[in-house]
Amino acid sequence: MALKDIIEEIEKEKEEKIKEIQLQKEKEILELKERYEKEWQAKREEILNLFKENLKKKLLSAKEELKRKRELAVLKEKRKFLKKVEERALEKIKNLKKEVEKEILSQLIKFVEKETERMPVDEIEIVPACGKEGLIKEVLTGERKPYRLSSGCLKSIGGFVLKTKAFDLDLTFETIFERAREETEKEIAKILFE
Repeated sequence: MALKDIIEEIEKEKEEKIKEIQLQKEKEILELKERYEKEWQAKREEILNLFKENLKKKLLSAKEELKRKRELAVLKEKRKFLKKVEERALEKIKNLKKEVEKEILSQLIKFVEKETERMPVDEIEIVPACGKEGLIKEVLTGERKPYRLSSGCLKSIGGFVLKTKAFDLDLTFETIFERAREETEKEIAKILFE
């Protein structure tokens, strides 16, 4: 073998080695690129999933907030409506006919008689609503117990306060109405809004 053949052989081997190394490098680059692509895809998916999850939470929170605000607005309107109903009811109570008001006062006095039947009369005083003193006197005139009528009066649309040494009993129309409202509020709301 001549030197020329040896050099050609070495050149040929060198070219083959270079091709082999290039193929190996291309293969490694391709593997690296594929691994990077998979890692990048996984990270991208993870970030997208986190973003979606965060977006869902914010959307759910916004929906709940909107629902809460809507419910509060409805509740506010219902309360306004109930307040108007209460105001109309109090206005009707305020404008009761004398006979009707007298009958209510008579029933309240009968209730008072039961509550105070064992008490001495001199320990009991009735404080009427201002402007209703005469009506209370009329009602008391026919009763068996001679209750003492206070010289003062209450700022009220009607009714009276029973004062004793042991207790005071507020039987003004506003207080009776308020107690009735508290006891029946749920039923009234149910009838009006359901």
